[in-house]
Amino acid sequence: MNDNENFLDKDRVEQINLHEILNVFLSNKLLIFLITTLCACASVFYSLSQQDIYQSSAVLMANEGSSAKSDNLSGLSSMASLAGLNIQSSGGVSKASLAVEIIKSRDFFKHISSIDSVFANLTSIKSYNPELKKVYFDEKIYNQSLNEWQVGQDGTNLKPNLQKAYENYLFSVSVMHEKKSGFLYLSFQHQSPVFAKYFMDLIIQEVNIIMKNKDLAQSSKAIEYLYSQLKNDSYVVINKSISRMIESNMYTKMMASIETEYFISVLDSPYEPEFKIAPVRWLICILGTMSGFIFSLLLCLILNYYPLLFKNNKV
Repeated sequence: MNDNENFLDKDRVEQINLHEILNVFLSNKLLIFLITTLCACASVFYSLSQQDIYQSSAVLMANEGSSAKSDNLSGLSSMASLAGLNIQSSGGVSKASLAVEIIKSRDFFKHISSIDSVFANLTSIKSYNPELKKVYFDEKIYNQSLNEWQVGQDGTNLKPNLQKAYENYLFSVSVMHEKKSGFLYLSFQHQSPVFAKYFMDLIIQEVNIIMKNKDLAQSSKAIEYLYSQLKNDSYVVINKSISRMIESNMYTKMMASIETEYFISVLDSPYEPEFKIAPVRWLICILGTMSGFIFSLLLCLILNYYPLLFKNNKV
């Protein structure tokens, strides 16, 4: 019997508390309405103030063909075996993984941002006109007509910090290597869809040029050195190994000279996006309105119950 009475008492208390809370909300409905409306308007203004962001993407594939380096290792292994040594060949880093790290590297960003007005487009855009397809820069920082950075009153150059620009670059660029298929997925987000496509093409082009020039220089030096060794050595087996290494480096040099997509090939080309991917204005407005409504409810409870709690603690 006592248990039933206690249960009824608890249920009655919960009903009383619920009615009391509802009465608090009803008595402060004007405050709730004003705060919710204010947050809704603020979220609308905020969403409209945000610039549209466009994303261009591409699917790439690293050219994982036999490299001169691996062939040179096999040649060195056969030479070392004559001296009783054992050189273990290693697969090393895949070209796809190397491409990912190059694109994300600070040195690559420093190189690519020095091309034309790339750095200004990455750091100093004020707005973009989709009808004219024209970018407007912040004139306080960058003089678009003279293609020069502004100078402050104290004589300092107002060019944005390279480290900060690099952090923004990592946030805007996404490159992923899917090991199962071997494909590279590259994307870039920007206020201008025209620049987004241009920058994607530029990344692919510069990665290929950098690796092409690097392999050309290494192959030329290797061929020069191997020819000098070939003249000095008379041992037939060693000469054959050196000849194979020369042939491998000659092949690398030839491919680097004739191939435009030497290091990474384009399977799905970068495109100029027609539709923005951000901001999602309707979602910002809904979340802003809901946040304002929840905040107004909590504020009403605090204003109503805080004096009572303070009074009880004081007693």
